[in-house]
Amino acid sequence: MKKQKYNSQLKNSLLIHKKTSFLHKIYYTLIGFPIIYAHKKMLKYLSIGIIGTIIDFCILFILTDIFKLFYLFSVVISYTVGVTTNFLLNKKYTFKSKTTLTKTIKTFSSYYLVSLSSLVLILMFMSFFVELLNLHYFASYMIICLLMVFYRYKGHSFCFKKFE
Repeated sequence: MKKQKYNSQLKNSLLIHKKTSFLHKIYYTLIGFPIIYAHKKMLKYLSIGIIGTIIDFCILFILTDIFKLFYLFSVVISYTVGVTTNFLLNKKYTFKSKTTLTKTIKTFSSYYLVSLSSLVLILMFMSFFVELLNLHYFASYMIICLLMVFYRYKGHSFCFKKFE
């Protein structure tokens, strides 16, 4: 019975049924390199982070430049939307977390605590860069987000491992 289950899983795996779209072909080519394969979780995290960051930046721009909200208030809203997007995508694709609702809520809570600590740092640096160094709010936010990537990766990785 176990052998049959294993064969069934193997037949349905990506090793047997590779997807043929252009993006999947690129993925399979890249994943063939040992250095990329060794860091594929980090690369998935970064790829998903780019999606969340694009959403975050678009909302920040719309709220600040079109709706004329104060830039720090816009950061809080846009960052929250970006973090939520990243959580949902990372849960499914990067960390492949298949947990119960209770564990998902606990993971979500700890994920947000890491994100909240990051947001506090972002707001402090934003005030410094914009008010004291006279940098544009958008350029400041881009620089700060780049600096925060590894801090958030380590914290978010821990959140998913803790509640598995």
